[in-house]
Amino acid sequence: MKRFNIIILLIVFFILFSIIAIYIKSNNLEKDIFTLKKGKYIKENNDLGHPNLIIKNNNEFILSISVLSSYIEYGDYKIDNNELILNTQNNDIYVFNINGDNLILKEGQFIKGVLEEGDVFNYIEDI
Repeated sequence: MKRFNIIILLIVFFILFSIIAIYIKSNNLEKDIFTLKKGKYIKENNDLGHPNLIIKNNNEFILSISVLSSYIEYGDYKIDNNELILNTQNNDIYVFNINGDNLILKEGQFIKGVLEEGDVFNYIEDI
C-alpha cells in the first residue's frame, strides 16, 4: 500500500509540474530576452523636425534632436535588462525603456517641448 501511495504521489507531482510548465510557456512568462533592432527610431507625434535616434551595429548611436538644428549627440550604448542606456561624447546619459519596436525615454537631458520624459521613439527602418 505504501508503494502505491508513492507512485500516486509521483504521478500527481508530474502532472502538476507539466501544467505549470505549459502555463508558463503559453503566457510567455519565461525570462524575457530584450532585443534591440538596429536602425532608425523617430519620435512620435512631433512636428519640430522629428528627433531621431540611429542605433548602429557597433554599439554606437546618433541622436539628432531636430533636422532644423545642428545639435547632435553621439556615443556608445549598452542594454541592461529592458533598458537602452546611451552614453554621449559629453558624458550625458540617456535611458530608454525597450518596449517591442518602441523606445520610451526615461532619463536624460530633456529639452522642453522637444525631448521630454515619456517620449516614444518608434522604429521605422533598418540602416
